[in-house]
Amino acid sequence: MKIIRIFIPVLVAFLSVGKSNGQTAGEVIDRYLSAIGGKEKIIQIKSFYTEGKMQVMGMEGKITTTVLNGKGYKQETEMMSQVQVSSLNEKGGWLTNPMQGSAAPTDMPAEIYNMYKNKMTVGDPFVNYQANDYKIELAGNETIGSLNAIKIKMIKADNSITTCYFDPTTFLLIRTVVKANVRGQEVEMAINYSNYKEAGNGYIIPFTTETDMGNGMKVVNTITAAEVDKAVDPAIFNKP
Repeated sequence: MKIIRIFIPVLVAFLSVGKSNGQTAGEVIDRYLSAIGGKEKIIQIKSFYTEGKMQVMGMEGKITTTVLNGKGYKQETEMMSQVQVSSLNEKGGWLTNPMQGSAAPTDMPAEIYNMYKNKMTVGDPFVNYQANDYKIELAGNETIGSLNAIKIKMIKADNSITTCYFDPTTFLLIRTVVKANVRGQEVEMAINYSNYKEAGNGYIIPFTTETDMGNGMKVVNTITAAEVDKAVDPAIFNKP
């Protein structure tokens, strides 16, 4: 439940090792980046904004996400007339959760901030994995639906593990499974990605994500509008 307050799909960065079917893990990632528009084009994006709807436990709300590349990330969710905010910048993060009686902005715990700070990077974590202290290994293939998906395991310095599954034909990301320790509690989430479309300037993203939080809890986000290089004031990421 604590992770739901953030509502940020999780990915971690990585360093390439290993081979499968003649491909290294890094080559699989390179093909993924090419499929979604190309690394060089993605790193030139200054900001990225999306808005859409979120469905959870029979309820539906509005959700907006703003990324100022390398400098800030903010997600606002409106549900049952309450607005929940999660925000990060280069100095730290903060959040509100009025649905749980926490309407005032509070500092984001350091371990949560460290887990999600890469969300300030457009194309995270794939465009900058080599600059981060993570390791990555190919873990064979696994059947996902009708696909024999390419499986890559990523291990972060804090020993949290994310496994990514890629379509072997298109090389698009179709699923991630995240295992991490948050405040002494082991957390596992599975995130499915689908409905890939161009969001602007050739940048292709999944317009639908479904996050399985465990215990029957699922969150479905559907993007209804997206904008590349929208003007963004860095001050919006500061704690009020």
